[in-house]
Amino acid sequence: MGAEAFWFGYDEDPMTEPIRFGTDWSTPPLTDWRRWCERSNPGSGYYENSPADDPYDTKETFPSSLDENGQPRAVKLLWGRDFSGTGDYKYIDGFGFRKIALKHGWTTTDIADTAEALTVGDKEQNPSVAGRWEFHGPPYSPVNPVANPNAQCQRTVVVDTDRRGSEPGPREIVTSFGDVINREELGLPPKR
Repeated sequence: MGAEAFWFGYDEDPMTEPIRFGTDWSTPPLTDWRRWCERSNPGSGYYENSPADDPYDTKETFPSSLDENGQPRAVKLLWGRDFSGTGDYKYIDGFGFRKIALKHGWTTTDIADTAEALTVGDKEQNPSVAGRWEFHGPPYSPVNPVANPNAQCQRTVVVDTDRRGSEPGPREIVTSFGDVINREELGLPPKR
């Protein structure tokens, strides 16, 4: 890969102050194991889009296998929010497109992986967060050239179906990312 600059995180104003992080896959923090299964670079798709003012506006809609009655229903990818006070990609938080694109990247491959996980992947309800579901796509090999070649990857998509506090509605697609599924075998920290 070339020496392209990736912009990742924010300083004072989350809409105008980018912080420069790495320059390619081999430059930290992209060598971190959390990046091994990502299919695109952090920030991919983020600046190419014109975000809506309202984080609860819909950016995209995906079909899914999620419904209380066993029927498929659409889930929304909202424009969302991103928060990072530290300048460290591990601490970027938020939900929706802005958080996903900034922290994990959002390209046509990420979109296709997300759609596949939502429609044909395994799903499980999170026992510690009401209304939170995780969808897992089929396994794939890492594309990151500095990843451990023994890593096994899969797309994880987190969906909230319940409204949180005073928010106007559910966050729906909270995040979508490539995840290492054989962490224990590789001596990595367990999934939290």
